[in-house]
Amino acid sequence: MIDQDLIKSGSQHLKNTLVSLSSDHNGLILIDDVFTNQIIEKLLKFCVTNDVWEKVPGQKYKDRGTISWCYDSIVEETHTILEGVTPEIVRLIQRDLVFTGVNLWKDTEGYTVERHTDNTVIQVSLQVYIQNLPTLSTIFEHDGNLVHTNPSTNSGYISDNSMSIPHWLSNAIPAKFTRYSLHAIWS
Repeated sequence: MIDQDLIKSGSQHLKNTLVSLSSDHNGLILIDDVFTNQIIEKLLKFCVTNDVWEKVPGQKYKDRGTISWCYDSIVEETHTILEGVTPEIVRLIQRDLVFTGVNLWKDTEGYTVERHTDNTVIQVSLQVYIQNLPTLSTIFEHDGNLVHTNPSTNSGYISDNSMSIPHWLSNAIPAKFTRYSLHAIWS
């Protein structure tokens, strides 16, 4: 059953976080304290206990699983929250956008991603770490500098993919660890 109080508090929390961010960012925004602790805990429990992870279609990195929708779950609740903050994402990116969805990612031993840029069909991406290690940050080559995201739980980034900012994972996922994250997109 959908928790409307969780959606309401989570929406207000994320809106407050986004309002505090500047639209002067040149395509990359590092973000902390994205969701409430209750949402992060519920996301992690869902990820750890779920056994219906699908392989990412067309993904050359075989060690990533995804869940793109699950009714009456934290997936639907975070989808609702993120869709509701689209006006704040539009303010930050400074162009019209439509929220197109959320995915949960499960990265297992050996997963890595080489230097790449994202498909510009996906205009804006938000990635939030649900479970991560201090050595597993996304690195962006931005304005001539290497920028490391905060790898802590409930941190991540917003990227304007029209800027074609190269990025990659700092290290492969080590043995006996699973990294979980949430990835939301706007087009």
